Amino acid sequence: DEMMSLTQMDLGEENFVKKHTSVNKMIEDTYNRFIFQCEDLGINLKIKKLEQDITIKVDISKIEQVFGNLLSNAIKWTSKDGNINISASLSKTSILFSVSDDGEGIIEEHLPFIFERFFKSDSSRSKAGSGLGLAISKHIIEAHEGDIFVESEIAKGSKFTFSIPKWHFKYALNLTLI
Repeated sequence: DEMMSLTQMDLGEENFVKKHTSVNKMIEDTYNRFIFQCEDLGINLKIKKLEQDITIKVDISKIEQVFGNLLSNAIKWTSKDGNINISASLSKTSILFSVSDDGEGIIEEHLPFIFERFFKSDSSRSKAGSGLGLAISKHIIEAHEGDIFVESEIAKGSKFTFSIPKWHFKYALNLTLI
């Protein structure tokens, strides 16, 4: 399914149906989708919503897929009693969504390749996964005119952040952007 999805995206055949949705609702929905799995594994899942909610126009199911890929990876690499955080924040030009964990982290030499198809770091070869989730996530975010990037340090965890540009905001009244 992932390979078919990525092929359709490459050919421009993937349909993106953009609708208005609440940023805070997206964060809450993601939390609700993963909280029970995290609790079962003894992982602490937390969220940080916007102080003042805004509405953005995105393909909701595709952004949910990105969150799903990022959270699945975070869960895979976070130990019992570890922490995963989902957050949203505003910058001058975009909204930033982040998924961070205090798991194993990614080797620095692998960071430039992390969003390439089929790339799996040596330590991840023993874990389930196709190596396509982050490539698909990158394609989805780029189709929304955003960017996705990672910061990571071995034994301290990883933070994946993706942006949605401000022109996707339905309204941004009375907002102070940093």
